[in-house]
Amino acid sequence: MEENTLLFEAIRLLGELAFVVIIPFAISALRKWTKDSEHKAIYDDIFHALEAGVAEAHEEFVVWRKRTSDDGKLSKEERQEARNKARSYALGVLARVGQQAAESTLEKMSDGEINAIIRQVLLRQSKQAKPAQAGGDESGS
Repeated sequence: MEENTLLFEAIRLLGELAFVVIIPFAISALRKWTKDSEHKAIYDDIFHALEAGVAEAHEEFVVWRKRTSDDGKLSKEERQEARNKARSYALGVLARVGQQAAESTLEKMSDGEINAIIRQVLLRQSKQAKPAQAGGDESGS
């Protein structure tokens, strides 16, 4: 009889332990997943806004500067100005669509962080342009 009591007591303690350890762990994991999802959504919003900003800066500034340049290239200062224009345009886009969290995050980001995202945008655009150019070459033959 005493063995049964000890067994029931051990099971009860394991149940309490599970309640004290496992449930808070599960809640913590759920909160982390939710926070990570929110951060990803904010990053995606920033990426897409900077993508639009890069396109706008290219149309409004880069093309014109390259045409007026002797060598057809941008100087270091002009590249920085283009990045600043992309950032400003992206902030405007985020403000217009009501993405305050992404707008606030972008405002706080360092130039290095923004430049890294802009490099990703340009790399993505470059990869997307290559198949189109290859397809254009074949159709032009």
